[in-house]
Amino acid sequence: LKARGNEEFKAGMFERACEHYTQALDVLKGRNGGAEGRTLLCNRAAASLQLRDYEGVIADCTKVLDEDPDSVKALARRCLAYESTERLVEAAADAQKAVSVEHSA
Repeated sequence: LKARGNEEFKAGMFERACEHYTQALDVLKGRNGGAEGRTLLCNRAAASLQLRDYEGVIADCTKVLDEDPDSVKALARRCLAYESTERLVEAAADAQKAVSVEHSA
């Protein structure tokens, strides 16, 4: 399902990509999704960003960041979503954290 989502994403079919990522997340439910779950959430956030579903992006990235506060991809995507919804203080905080994580790596 993840691979199908990735294919749909590459083809610019972002709604279908979101559907596949959601189905894959449903399969992981009840189990510890761990890194795979975080990857699926980040992928769905990337597709949601293309669809301008900024609240969906924020929700998915926040879930990732709850488990992995140093996820640069989640920080960057949530930053863009915050910026797009004119939540500039939150966007700036995510941008600063992403830069800090990148420089410490």
